Amino acid sequence: MLFYPLQYEGLEESKYIIYTGAAPNQQIIPAVTWAVKTFGARVYLIGSDYIFPHVANWLIKKQLTLLQATTVQERYVAFGSHDFQHVAREIQQLKPDIILNTINGDANADFFHALKQAGIQAEKLPVLSFSLAEAGIKTIPIEDIQGHYAAWNYFQSLSNPRNRAFVRAFQKRYGKARPITDPMEAAWIGIHLWAKAVRSSNSSNPLVIHHAILQQSLNAPEGIVTVDPNNRHLWKTPRIGKVNAHHQFDIVWSLDHAIRPYPYPIFINKAEYRKLLETLYMQWGEHWSAYQPTAMATH
Repeated sequence: MLFYPLQYEGLEESKYIIYTGAAPNQQIIPAVTWAVKTFGARVYLIGSDYIFPHVANWLIKKQLTLLQATTVQERYVAFGSHDFQHVAREIQQLKPDIILNTINGDANADFFHALKQAGIQAEKLPVLSFSLAEAGIKTIPIEDIQGHYAAWNYFQSLSNPRNRAFVRAFQKRYGKARPITDPMEAAWIGIHLWAKAVRSSNSSNPLVIHHAILQQSLNAPEGIVTVDPNNRHLWKTPRIGKVNAHHQFDIVWSLDHAIRPYPYPIFINKAEYRKLLETLYMQWGEHWSAYQPTAMATH
């Protein structure tokens, strides 16, 4: 059995996987609705050139149509990209209301720096990121990132007794300089769900443990999470954070309850998404990214 702790694009479920990260309806979809209502209907999409951003943006574009909003541009950049000046110029010309960002990795630092250099300020044109958490923003100069937003279920700054105890214990072991992110907390959840299932079933057999996990809830740092027995994802609470001057997030929006996971959003049909996945997979030479290192390509 596998515990998968990262938010992802959905469109799958497996009886061998416990998904402790967010499904699209627990991160992407509520955040897009919030962004359009808060900032406006003209949306610029940018992401890394691999499966998550492509599928996320495909879902977002369908949602924007339902919200009577507009995609002004959709851009993808290679992993490790450093030159975003042309992207910044295009954003200046198109004048969107909000930028939705699915760039992964250290390219984010160059992206936000290019926006800053072009005079694109968070107060007037914010970026909402779906893959950028506390560890990532720590590597970006605060003058480039402050005031922008991210969508997650967990933020280190969550103010509840369980999370405060979690942060104290983490910092005691790893030091106060190391930030905690949503995928880290989701990994912690997976370990504790497994341990709880082992204790309750008095077994180390993966099939027995899996059956026991399907009946589990946990008081996690993000709040109460529950395994949905139908699709093995967790019930989770969507949240939006705004980067403050300390490289942390101030939570500016949150639902007051956890919501049921739907790995297949209700506004798409399976024939469409299967065609999309097949097209991307073949387009990338039977890989899930436009970028394949030499070592990967030889296998």
